[in-house]
Amino acid sequence: MQSKTTSCLLSFVCGALLATPLWAQTGKGMVIFADAVYYNGKVLTVDERFSVTQALAVREGKVMAVGSNREILDLVGPKTHKLDLKGKTVLPGFIDTHSHLFQYAAANWVEDLGRLEPHLNGFKQIPVTVKSVDEAVTALKKIASEKSAGEVVHVQLLPIVIAEEFGDKISPKEMDELAPRNRLIVQLRGTDRIVNGLVFKMFTDYFGELPEDIDPAAQGRKPGHMGSGALRILFGEILVKSPQTLAAVYKKELQAWAAQGVTTWSSSLPTAKAMSGFTILDRAGEMPIRFAYSTAWGHLDSRSRRNSTSAPAISKDTAQIICG
Repeated sequence: MQSKTTSCLLSFVCGALLATPLWAQTGKGMVIFADAVYYNGKVLTVDERFSVTQALAVREGKVMAVGSNREILDLVGPKTHKLDLKGKTVLPGFIDTHSHLFQYAAANWVEDLGRLEPHLNGFKQIPVTVKSVDEAVTALKKIASEKSAGEVVHVQLLPIVIAEEFGDKISPKEMDELAPRNRLIVQLRGTDRIVNGLVFKMFTDYFGELPEDIDPAAQGRKPGHMGSGALRILFGEILVKSPQTLAAVYKKELQAWAAQGVTTWSSSLPTAKAMSGFTILDRAGEMPIRFAYSTAWGHLDSRSRRNSTSAPAISKDTAQIICG
């Protein structure tokens, strides 16, 4: 004989199942209801035939079925969300295997950076269009003179043909003379930049020496030149004070990519602080898209000198970023 408690429990469970039906018996057999269906569209399946169907059913966050409107609408239950696509196209999630979203975040959300850490306002890149190297020199001197002492001056010199000539002609000594009180960074072409001595001093002050992956001579670059990798370390490890700041702009950048249909991206990470920014998002469950990463830095700790092949011990929680 069942106890009163057991009878009540069974009544509760049965009542809950009846209140929220997950499946039903139909003339076609048992049907499991979808959480959501999207119909009357063009669903690109990217299967072996690259089939295009009309509708899509989703259950528990995964694709349950694709097919005709009639087939998919048969999966609609009393709690199923329905969306008429009205002829629009549904694409599968894109996987970007090589993009530096941490770098794009610094450029695309620079106003947010300035609000979170006011000293980062100077990192915003200023486009400067000139007609000659001499005009470029005059323009850079003027910009630097209007900045506070110690502030970063970050310039993109245009057009590229003049920028390249500037990079070929201007010596490290002349770069120092252009901005004797400021850290001057001039983008030339693509990833190539020329900087003054105060920028290199930021690296030596932070790491205790000039890392090999920054030193122009060790990298086979012209004196005073550095690549985008060095700029990533400058921004992502030295200039930014808090990983929370990085987490804030990383989240916005990843949300923007998610809006374009990207569901996973992959990259190496330039600094330990950048890793911390993504770890903050991951542990809070706020990673908008999945991230497959590898480490690609040498000097991880401002107080320790590690060679370029060393890598940090990555915690289990951090490694789960790859799974989202």
